[in-house]
Amino acid sequence: MKIQLALSPVAVSAANDAAPEAEDLLPDFTGMTLKNALKVAQEREIEIKVVGSGWAVSQIPQAGSTVRKNRACTVYFTTGH
Repeated sequence: MKIQLALSPVAVSAANDAAPEAEDLLPDFTGMTLKNALKVAQEREIEIKVVGSGWAVSQIPQAGSTVRKNRACTVYFTTGH
């Protein structure tokens, strides 16, 4: 927790120290179709770089990474399972 000293009263937020909420975490695109992954990314305002087509098999950065630091995500797709 950060401590801030001030000569006059100020509001101090501990938001930076709070655990990230689900919306702050990169979703797991694995297993999604290309169309579904694009929809989820658009809803979460995440840019995804598409490699391949079909179903998502992996992504960089991994699911659960903090979105603020990773606004872009590369998702790899394949047509075969």
